Amino acid sequence: YRDVATGPFISRNAFAAFLGVGLLALGAAAWSSGWRGGAPGWWAVPLGGVVLAGLGASLSRGGIAASVLAFAVIAGVQAWRDGRPRAWFAAGAGVLTLGAAAAAVLAPRLGAIPEAVEKRAVIHGMALEAVAARPWLGHGAGASEAVFRQARPADFPFAVTQAHSIYLEAALAWGVPAALVLVAAGAALAVRCFRGALRGDPAGAAGLGCCVLLGAHGLIDFAPQVPGVALPALWLIGAGAQPRSPP
Repeated sequence: YRDVATGPFISRNAFAAFLGVGLLALGAAAWSSGWRGGAPGWWAVPLGGVVLAGLGASLSRGGIAASVLAFAVIAGVQAWRDGRPRAWFAAGAGVLTLGAAAAAVLAPRLGAIPEAVEKRAVIHGMALEAVAARPWLGHGAGASEAVFRQARPADFPFAVTQAHSIYLEAALAWGVPAALVLVAAGAALAVRCFRGALRGDPAGAAGLGCCVLLGAHGLIDFAPQVPGVALPALWLIGAGAQPRSPP
């Protein structure tokens, strides 16, 4: 990509997911600081501005949409826990502002969504056929490129090396049973993080947001598989899933 921000990543989608993880951690920490009797989290404003600028410059539709969704989830959980009208107002205003900014940034690329959906449908169809060929044990980790090289239609104009879905990628590599176990494990971690967020633990809120971000973005892209995205996100999820005493 020559006309968008990718940071240290090859893919702008991975860069967007990486920044989304940072935004969630920053938002959870700032909310905790400002709404639990501590100093207001104004320190997060300039840092958040830099992160948001990079996120917008990536022009990643999936990464930005997943980040907004994850931010909305943790803002809603924190407002629900707080219960005061001003908390709901702050959460709603923040989510609406972020959503409006995302729509404005992505407006030039919204018209290309049908074409992108069509391409993803072809890739996902190839992945499903590969999964159906070996549903129990899969084709092995790292076999995607070889599988797609054989399955790609002759008239498809792009080389395919990934399933562009972490769920299909897991089923293709390790089989459907193993993929279901991984999804169940992710859901269990999300529940633990949710409980932590309800107790007011900022790590729980950040971990829950990362579960939503990776889970949503992973439906249509392989960015959550990139180590630079997965490692910080899983660190936050692990921290948020740890049992802690209520503050």
